Amino acid sequence: MNLNLGRQEIKPDEVFRFVIEHENTLLLPDQDILNAMYGRRILPVEDVLWNYDARNYATYLLRSEGLCDINWVIKHTAILHFCGRAKPWKQHYIYRFGTLYKHYMQLTERILSY
Repeated sequence: MNLNLGRQEIKPDEVFRFVIEHENTLLLPDQDILNAMYGRRILPVEDVLWNYDARNYATYLLRSEGLCDINWVIKHTAILHFCGRAKPWKQHYIYRFGTLYKHYMQLTERILSY
């Protein structure tokens, strides 16, 4: 994001007006507002790199013909997005990336305790 440009061009009054006018149709308000108001200015990025949906491992693996396995994800993906109800920070998370999440939480706790 170009934060300096955003601070210049995004007008809070316009955003609040949009919310009031569309409050009954906003399903995912932050994303809906961003897409509706600024979508033409958003550049596409590879979701497998920048917003990897952890629920879709099999799909990514298949589309990449086996390239985007878990080792590839660990090496290349910047943001691992835990979409949906199942979250690795909640008890009983049983899915593939839960251990990776716990690993990074442990590293974070170690760093913060120094």
